[in-house]
Formats: sequence, structure tokens, C-alpha cells
Amino acid sequence: MPHTLRHVVWLIPLLAAILVWQRSDRVVLDVPREHHRDVLRGFYAPEAGPSGAFRWSTRDAALSLPAYTTPAVLVLRGAPAPDGTRVTLDLGGRQALDLPPTDRLEMRSYRILLPADAAGGMLLPVRIAAAAPEQPVEARPLGMAIASAELRPLAPIPRLPPAPLLLALALLPALLAVCLEAAGAPPWAARALAVAAAVAAPALLVARPLAAVPLLLDLQAALGDPAVLRWLLAQLLVGAAAVPAAAFLFRNLPLRGLLFARATGLVLAGWLSWLLSVAGLLPFGALSVCIALAAVAGGGAWALRGPGLRDVAGLLRRRWRELLAAEALFALAFFFGLWLRWNGAVGPALTGTEKPMDLALLQGALRDPTYPPADVWFAGEPVNYYYLGYVQIAAIAKLAGVTAGEAFNLGVATIFGLTALMVAGVVATLCALDGPRLRARCALPALLGVVLVLLAGNQMGALQLILGGSQVRVLDGGQLAEALVQRLSGAREITLSRPTPPAPDFGVLQGWTPAAEQTFDWYGPSRIVMDDIPTAEGVERRQAITEFPFFSFYLGDLHAHLLALPHGLLVLALALATLARPTLPVYLLTPRGWLELALTGAVLGSLYAVNAWDVPGWWLLFFGALALLYGRVAGERLPAVLVQHDAPAGAISAVRQRLWWLPHFVQSALGLGVAMLAAVGPFVASYRSPFGGTEGPAPWQGVPVLEALGRVLGPAPDHTRLHVFVAMFGLFLLPLLALAVASRLEPLPEAREGQGAARRRRLSSRAIAWAAVLLTLLIGQALGFPLLALLPLALWLALLAWRNAHRPARALALWGTAVGGLLVLAADSVYVRDQLEGFMSRYITVFKLYFQAWVLWGTLAAYALWATLRGAGSGARRAAAADNPLHSRALRIACFVLPFTLLLAGALVYPVETLRRGKPWGSPAREVDGLAFLARKSPGEAAAVAWLHANAGVDETVLTAWCECVPDEIGRAAAASGVPTLLGRSEGHQRLWRARLAGLPPEDAARERGIGGIYTPADG
Repeated sequence: MPHTLRHVVWLIPLLAAILVWQRSDRVVLDVPREHHRDVLRGFYAPEAGPSGAFRWSTRDAALSLPAYTTPAVLVLRGAPAPDGTRVTLDLGGRQALDLPPTDRLEMRSYRILLPADAAGGMLLPVRIAAAAPEQPVEARPLGMAIASAELRPLAPIPRLPPAPLLLALALLPALLAVCLEAAGAPPWAARALAVAAAVAAPALLVARPLAAVPLLLDLQAALGDPAVLRWLLAQLLVGAAAVPAAAFLFRNLPLRGLLFARATGLVLAGWLSWLLSVAGLLPFGALSVCIALAAVAGGGAWALRGPGLRDVAGLLRRRWRELLAAEALFALAFFFGLWLRWNGAVGPALTGTEKPMDLALLQGALRDPTYPPADVWFAGEPVNYYYLGYVQIAAIAKLAGVTAGEAFNLGVATIFGLTALMVAGVVATLCALDGPRLRARCALPALLGVVLVLLAGNQMGALQLILGGSQVRVLDGGQLAEALVQRLSGAREITLSRPTPPAPDFGVLQGWTPAAEQTFDWYGPSRIVMDDIPTAEGVERRQAITEFPFFSFYLGDLHAHLLALPHGLLVLALALATLARPTLPVYLLTPRGWLELALTGAVLGSLYAVNAWDVPGWWLLFFGALALLYGRVAGERLPAVLVQHDAPAGAISAVRQRLWWLPHFVQSALGLGVAMLAAVGPFVASYRSPFGGTEGPAPWQGVPVLEALGRVLGPAPDHTRLHVFVAMFGLFLLPLLALAVASRLEPLPEAREGQGAARRRRLSSRAIAWAAVLLTLLIGQALGFPLLALLPLALWLALLAWRNAHRPARALALWGTAVGGLLVLAADSVYVRDQLEGFMSRYITVFKLYFQAWVLWGTLAAYALWATLRGAGSGARRAAAADNPLHSRALRIACFVLPFTLLLAGALVYPVETLRRGKPWGSPAREVDGLAFLARKSPGEAAAVAWLHANAGVDETVLTAWCECVPDEIGRAAAASGVPTLLGRSEGHQRLWRARLAGLPPEDAARERGIGGIYTPADG
């Protein structure tokens, strides 16, 4: 009987929905008071007339209402424009009604009978099309004045909710219950909450029917497009094929890394299909991608043969709830990423910022079956950029059979979903490793990690609200403190005691009037690092890029740093799996070892071809984890060879004990290096880095290594201010530093001593370390280089990681924090020499390294907060409290949780205000195809692009004019069709990509002149 009741309970939402639906007597739309663009489209502001308030529609307008499944009556109260305008009402394409023209504005009620199937779904779209009169009476085109719209059932007969709602109520409550159980809720509570939510949803829909219109439109656009469904099926195939390989690579982790299967499949399938093409074995296409997937699946199954496969099958049976919850998280994040493309900075259209360039690279990967792909914007030459990330997206596009415009937007959504899944998976795995008996409590920190990495912004959004303007980002620390004091004191004007140097957007700033309700500046927080650069006219304050993931996804560029997000997190998971190994790797001793070496080398090496900027941080993280593994094993076991060949006295050298592992580590690292080079060798052979100058600093010339470094790196002309660093990373550093403070400095296993001496040693080491960090911070602040304190902090964290290597999760968190600190310190010390050298030398370097630090620190911060608050058992806590006061839960909450909560609230201001009050550059639309805008904006060009794509050969070239005009129009036909042109956007892209390729930079100018000559008529 109890088993039967567990199934019967899922009928409650369906029965409740049917009962509630009988009370949905009518839907009333008060047109003058409604403001949501999804309910009303194409209407002017409300007006008042003799008959009351109303809105004028344009000549092409629409309104959307929830629909009934039974016959209904639509009552429109309004009137056509009194100038002979003819109005046609189109009801979802199934019924049309022509309204007779009138010569005066007189409100009438139009009653329209709707059959049961008139809506064709859960929404009734009413389109208003007006025929323009010959002589309009007003400057603005008018269609119809509407005061209200009412939809009511024809008769009070029993009716069912729409079929999509019934289907959702049949499936989603059970899925929600499974997710709640996976998060640790008791089964009865999970079912009760799921049923209660499912009962409340139809009730809210009936009570506020118009509020559901945007969501219904979103679902209709997403699930009603076949391209989305095909894409999701292709994604599922890629992830399923990689399950054996992921289970083999991450076999030392809880769930054997099955949470990482989707990202593993994307990386390995993309890399292997690229390798088949670049080696000339198979042209890139759906067949090569399928063969790559089969190879990945077969190799993983072979490595797992026998007990491994049985273990994976057992995991699928026992832990299916966690896996299903992870899939639900991916789906939710995927659709939110797609929604961000629809409602982002420019909507779904592939226009603005770097989108045309990204489209050109994606088209090259899709259209050219041989690699390196042809440069769509420089006919006759291959792409000289990191293009493997575009190959990964193109691989899914080939399987799904979608166009480049669809693949672009679906690719952005996929990267968002995979990043969310990887962050949650890494955080949950860290927690499970650190507290196996608390595995069910890992869901909240995993979701917190997703929020920190993907949804949070920096603190400049909150400061913008407090100070009433985005001027805050150009202030130095003293000016910011001055402005905050004035603002919090209630001053209506903010006056600076000293003006700023000339700064972007604001010039010389001496003060401002805080705005009570201003449009939120969503772009400004992505440019908060300001360097004071000396010029001939004086000092200027210039900005560097400080993007973070939410900004990048809202902007919508499918750029290399975005494509590398799941790949970098996969390296993080691989580092954790390495550190969690019980024994040292034996790459060259067994066939499975060779396969592991090849797969690890492919994951690490291919990252260089996805985004070379990500290589230093993620590679350092992985090889540091490998060194921690060797160091841990060195402390646990002393090799017999050392004992057998030791001095007669039997005293083994302490140095030999501690460093015996180093040659073995170097051997493994070299083997991995060879595998990495082999994996990415074809890309390295064809790619020429555009960065670097002609010569380095004079003192370094003639010194072999330093001279080479000097050609690529330059000393930073200025340094990031402390308040900017805190605004950018303070949210993450608070829990990470709390973890470091709470971590015990364990004595080495071979040097155990008395408890009292060990305690004194730990306290002394901790005090010295933190004193060094604080002293360096004070000295650095005085010298204008406050982030110099990251160097001793990183060294201390690395030592803590070394001493905690027996705890893989904590060791990796500490080591990852150190790596993030080194990345930020590197951007504050040197810059990579590029075309912006001298103007704002750190512009790109800060962007690329800070972005990595954000992802790394944000992921680890969620685990650090969980680990800091969790503490140990009561007995262990009392034993540890003597040397670590942070084992007091109340003190931990006061010192870390409350400030963290405040910073988290400040970080969430950015996404909320961006979506609520940010002014986008383009119009939102629910379109999966990013090139659909072209047919509306330029129908002739869209037709030409379609013809070129269908008829032009792979080796053919299209000639398009090069001009100093709207940048997005330069090379747009080539990017949209995939057919190369002589020269696309060369003002920044080609001249950067080919800056160090012999003979090609001058050819840019030659092609500009040649194209101009072709389009210029001859004299006479």
C-alpha cells in the first residue's frame, strides 16, 4: 500500500490543476496600464480621451493573452484610426477579421468567437495590421486605439488545462522531488515540497494569467524550434559517448567523474575530429565527429573493461538521482543561457562588438573540411587564431544539422550550461572528498559555486547605486572614500577635493549630482582597473578590461575566453583527480597507463588551441597538483632503494628523504609534456603568436632567456589599486582566506614531535606568514604596488597545500588560491606586448588573467565557505581550538559569514540591475538563428548570403567592398555565408592576428588599395 501511495501522490497536481482551471472565468487586459513588452508590442504611450484611457497601436502591433482549450469570446474595446485606416485582426494565423474604417474616434466593443483550437497552444496572439492611408493625419503612423481586451469562455462548461501544462505537471514534480532528494532532503519532504509547488503553479497561473505570458513565450520559442531539440540530442550523444572515458580519467573521485562527462565529450570529440582532419585522414564533418565519438567511447570502455564497467553500472543504478539532478541543472542553465542571448546586450542578432569576428571563425570551422581552416576575412590564408573552441561547437553543429547562426547562439547557451555543470560538479566533488559522510549536503555549496562564478558581478554595481552614478569606477581609493562619506552623510552633491586625471567617459571629474533613478550602467563595471599613464599633455587615466562571466554572457560574444570555460574547469577536475590518487601514476608501464597519458595530454594540450591565455594558470594548477601528489607519497612511503644504499650509520639524509620523488615527478611531467605537444602539435606548427615587440629592454639584450622574455613581456606601467582589487575579488578571497586561517599546518610525517612543540611550531609559522603578508601589503601600498602582498600570500598558501596534501580537497583549494594570486600578481607586474602597447599596455593582459582568477577563485570559494563552516566533530573541534580560535562557530560566522553575505548581496546587484534597468544596445527577440535579423534589416543582402552559402565552392572567393563605414558591415557577407573575401575587418583583427607573419601585414594595405581600385570606375 505505501508503494502504491507513492505513485498516487503524483496525481494530486493534475487533479488540482483541473479543479483550479474551472475557476478561470476570464482574462482581462487593461491596455493603458500594461507595460510588459511581451503582452503589448508596438503600442504608444497611454493617452486619455472622452471615452477613457487607451493606447494607440502602430501599423504593426500585437498583444498576447493566455488561451482557453474550449470555445471562447474575445472582446476588444477600441476603434481604428479615424483617417480611413483599415485594420485587420489576425488571431494566431488561423482566423482574421477586417474592421471597417471610420471617420471619427468612437470606442466600440468587438466580439470575436474563437473555436476551441483557435490558439493552437497556451497563448492567443492577436496581431493588429493597419493599411496606411494616403495622407496620415499625424506624423506618427496609427493603427487602432485599444482600451481593453477581455477573453472569456463561451459557456461555463468543464474544461481541461492546456496539454503542455498537463504534461509539465505530470513530469516536473517527480523531477523536482528527485533533485531535492539528491540535495539531501528526506524522501517524504522532497515529495511534499514538489507536490506543493506543482499545486501552487496552476493556481498562480489562474490568479495572474498575464504574468505568465513572458514565460510561456520563452518556452514556446525554445521548445518549439527543432534546431534546439536536435542540438540537445547531439549534446546528449556527445556526453553519453564520453561516460566511459570520464569514468576512467576521474576514477579516483566520487561518482567517478560522471558529472564531467559532457565537458569531457566536448573536449575529446572536438580534438579528435580536428586531429583526423588536420592529419588528412578524414575531412571534418558529421562522419568524422561520429568516428571520434566512437573512438572516445571505445577507448574508455576498453580501459574500464571488467570491474570498471560493473562499477559504473552500479553507480548508475545507485546514484541515478544525483546524475538526474545534474542533468536538470545543465538543462536549466542551458535555457537560461539561451534566454540571456535573447535578452542580452544586442539580443540574439550577431552584430556588435566581437560577434562578426566570432561568426567568421565559426563559419571557417564549419565550412572548411580541412584544417587549419581558411580565414573567411583574408582569402587564401589560414586562420591564425585559437580556433579549436570553434571546432568543438562546429562538431555539435554537424551532428545536429544546424546553421552557423543557430550554432552561435546555441553554442553560447551550451557553454553557459556546461560551465554551470562543471562548477557544481567540482564543488560537490570537493565537498564529498572532504566529508564523505556529508555527501548529501554538497548541493547547496555546489549551487553557491554556480552563483559565484556565473551570476555574480563585481562590487562596482552596488557602489554605482550607492553613489548615484558610474563615476565611481574612475576614482582612486581616497576619492572613493571621500565620495562615500559625502553620500552616506546625505549630501545632494558629491564634490571631490581634487579632480581626477582625464578619464574615459567622464574627462576631468570634479564631482557629480547623484541620480535618484538612473539607467543602470551595465558596461562600466567591466572596465574598473584604471592606470595613470603619463603623456605629453599630462597624466591620463586609462582603463583595462575586467570582464566577468555574467557580463560576457550578457554581451554574448562567442570568444575564446568564453569557449575555454568548461575546458579550464575540466583541467581543474583533472588536477583534483590527480591529487586524489592513492598511488603515483604509471603512464608508461601499462597499456592503460599509455591511454591515460594520451587522454590527459589531449585535455591539457588542446587547451592551448582553444585559448592560449588560459594555459599558464590551468597548467600550473595541474602540474602543481601532480607535485603535491608526489610529495604526499614521498611522506607516506620511503623507497627501499634509499634504505639499501644508505650510509652504514643508517642515517638517511633528510634532503634525500624529501626529494627522492623529484626525478620521478620530472619524468612524469616530461612524459605529459610530450603527450601534450603531440596532441596540439599541428596547431603549434601552423600558429604564429602575434604578441611581442621587436626587441626587449636594453639591460636584457644579449642575455639569452631574458632577451626572449623581453620581446614578449614588458614591465607594468601602473598597478591595480587596492580598493579595485577588493571590489573585484573580495567576495571570493574572504572564504578562501578563512580556509587558509582555519587550516592546520601539519608537521611532516617524517618529523613528528611532541604535541606541545608541534602546537608552538604551527602558531609561530602562522604568525610569521600573516605578518609577512601584512607587512608586504603596507610596503606595497606605500610604493603604489599593494598587490605585491599576493607573493608572500601565494607562497604561504602553497606551503599550506603541501602540508595538507593528505587531504586532496583542501590541498587543491589552497593551491588553487595560490595560483589565482599568482595570476593576478602577474597582471600587476608585467604585460604581454601587443598592438595597444604604450596606449594602455595592460588592457588585454588584465582581462585574460583576471577572468581566469575569477573562475578559479569563484569555484573554490564555494567549497572554502562550506569547509570553514562545517568544522570537525565536537571532540576534534575541542582539541583543535587550542591552537586555532576559528574553530569557534560563532567567531567564524561573525568574521566571515556576515561579511561574505554582505559582499554577495553587493555582487548580485549587478545581474539584477542589468536585467531590470540596463539599457541594451539592440532589441530583444526570441530567435535562435542569430542571422535572422539580416532578412529584416537588409533583405537583398540576406538573399545574396543564402545564395553564396548554397552555391559557392569551398575554394571560391567573394569580392566585397572594403570601406571606412559601419564596422559590422565590413566583411558581413563573408562571415554570414562562410565564403572567404579578400579583406574583412582589418582595423583590429587581421593586423593583430598577422602582426608577426612575414609579408602579410603590408598585404592588408595592399588589399585595401586593390579592392578600392576594383570598385572605382576608370577615368574617361
